[in-house]
This record gives sequence, structure tokens and C-alpha cells, in this order.
Amino acid sequence: MPDGAVHHNTSIAPDRCQTQGSDLAQTWLRHAPSTTPLPPRYGTARYTYPLRVPPHSGRERAVSFPSYASLRVNAVAMLVLIGPVMPDFPFQFWYPLTRLGGVGLTLPLALATALWLIPGYGWRIACRWLVLLGVAISVVALTKIAFLGWGIGVRAWDFTGISGHAMLSSAVFPVACSLVLVNMRPLLRLGGVLAGLAIGVAVSVSRVVLDAHSSAEAVVGCLFGALTAGVFIGSIWHIRPLKLNVRVIGFSLVVLTVALHDVRLPTHRWVTQIALDLSGHERPFVRARWKTQRPHPAAPAVPPALKPNPLVTSPPSSGLSALPHL
Repeated sequence: MPDGAVHHNTSIAPDRCQTQGSDLAQTWLRHAPSTTPLPPRYGTARYTYPLRVPPHSGRERAVSFPSYASLRVNAVAMLVLIGPVMPDFPFQFWYPLTRLGGVGLTLPLALATALWLIPGYGWRIACRWLVLLGVAISVVALTKIAFLGWGIGVRAWDFTGISGHAMLSSAVFPVACSLVLVNMRPLLRLGGVLAGLAIGVAVSVSRVVLDAHSSAEAVVGCLFGALTAGVFIGSIWHIRPLKLNVRVIGFSLVVLTVALHDVRLPTHRWVTQIALDLSGHERPFVRARWKTQRPHPAAPAVPPALKPNPLVTSPPSSGLSALPHL
């Protein structure tokens, strides 16, 4: 239980586990409006609600919620990403999965895909792929720099920047799968694209489960990456490539994925340093402190008729005040 947590029901057994996935969204949609007072709009404390799962088992589990401002986004995001039912996986399951979206793997995989595009489609198509991916990476970096350097974000959504893991995995894997299945029937090729997109969705879910990103950041990253991949795949879908050895392409991409799966680069440190250099601040903005800061309301505007004129002296309020003191 994190520091500052608040229990609305203190009679729940301490050995309960936390639910994940759509249980989180469905429990809030089912219980919060009717049985539980809503948490405050701002704050970093997490709120625990009772839940009996499975039915009639007598065991209670705890559901840990962020502040109310992001409950609506979290509920919708979890339902969209992982569907109505999701088992509770241990954290050891999510770490290898989230590394599929790391820069150390996805960027070499994207470069290898571009190299294989050259003999099949030409260097212009390969450059188109790299330009689209470069633009997407730049947008992700700008959102992170804006928050780390100036604190620009959306508190209502707990949004501090697009998830790079979600964007990269949702953009690179569908394009790679489409290239490997380029000689297959359109339906099978589409299935490969969807399988690559499923990897991106799984990486996005892992970022939320591991508390590396909020649901809004993971959803935006996944959608942005899918849009990038969809634009590129749609531009070459009806182009017949030259003869390509798809077996060699598939084998090389699989070997590259396995070999670079555990390669980690300090990208967050690099982005943080860039943000500090551009903003001139000594310390970056931190999510926990940023969320606790209430936006100051603007001062009400004073009508011009009520503003005092410094050139006009007001007359005395009473005639007695003008008499000399005796």
C-alpha cells in the first residue's frame, strides 16, 4: 500500500490482492456511483474499495484507484485496451512484455525494416517509413520535454506526455509483420498487422500495470503509433513489391528481436537533460508534486466604472469629519 493511501473500509483482510485490467474499470462503474463517496478531484492518494471475486467465494480483493479526475479515463481505457476479462498476472510477466517497446529494440527493428523495404519497394518508400516514424518520435519527445521542463500537461487526465513504449511498439511491429506477410493473401496480411498491433496494445497495458504511465498516456501512445503504422501500411498496401525472400526477412527480424530484447537505453535521462537545458530550470517537474498543485483561479475582472481614479480625490464621507478637532 503506498504512503498516504486512504481506506474507506478498514475491515478488509490484509492478505487481499489487487485487481488489474477490466476488473478495475468494471468495479468502479458498478460500485463507485452508488456505494462509495467520490474522491477529491486533485491529489496523489489512492483509494481502496472492496470487491468480492469470484462470486460467493467469501474472499475480498482490493481495487486501488487514482484520483477521481482520471477515473473516467482509466475506466474507458482499460475496457478498450484489454477487453471484458483479464486474469491477474504477476509483475514478473509484465517486465519482459514492456521491454518490447523499448527504444533499444524498436529503433533497430524499424531500421532493419527500412533496409528490407529498399530491395522490395525502393529507397523512397523506406525513407517514407523513417520520416513518419521520426515525426511520431519527435511528437512524443516534445510532449515529454514540455512537461519535464515547464510542467505542461493535463491534470484532469493525469497526462504528462505520450508513452514512447506504447507508440513505438504500436508503430513498428505492425509494419514489420506486414512486410513479412507481404506475399500472403490480403486477409492473412491483415491478420499479421492486427497481431503486431496486439503486441503494441499489450505493451501499452504493461506500462499502466507497472505504473510507468497513466492510462491516458498509454492510450494516446497506442493510438498514435497505430495511426503512424496505418498511414504507412495504407500507402503501400496495393503496391506489388519486387521479389523478396520473406523467410529471410522474418528470420532476421525475429533474431533481432530476441537479441535486443533486454537492451535498455537511458532515454528518459536524455530527455530530462534536454528539458532542463531548454527551460533553464535546475530540477524537472515531477508527476506527484505536479498533481497536488491546484491551478490558481483567475482574479475576477473589475468593471471600468468601479476602478478608482487616482487623479480624483473622493470628498469626505461626512461633514463632521471635516471639522477641526477641539
